[in-house]
Amino acid sequence: MFGKTRGSDRGGAGARDERLSALLSQWRAVEPGPGFEAAVWRRTRAVPAAQPAGLWDRWLDWFLPHPVWAGAAAASVALAIGLLAGLATPGHARAGGHETHALLQPGTVMGAYAALSERGHP
Repeated sequence: MFGKTRGSDRGGAGARDERLSALLSQWRAVEPGPGFEAAVWRRTRAVPAAQPAGLWDRWLDWFLPHPVWAGAAAASVALAIGLLAGLATPGHARAGGHETHALLQPGTVMGAYAALSERGHP
């Protein structure tokens, strides 16, 4: 496969070109019927004109086909949802007197990590 040269895999290319040339020389041009042009213009006028897209539609058509921008938008939305959910979770007062976030309570993974790191065990 890789050892062949470009011309060696063309076996009978010259014979095919001669047959093609013979067929093309016999070809007769087809003339359109008398009302062909008028019919084409009639069909063209019958198609409704496209409505101009709104600003939002044009922006989405430009933005979404670009995978980098679509990925960045998805990541931004996920980050915003996570931050809003985290901020909406009420904090609780600890025995020490300062308020901690609900995610840092002793029954959670983050709470366990925070307790370990406070004691000096990473």
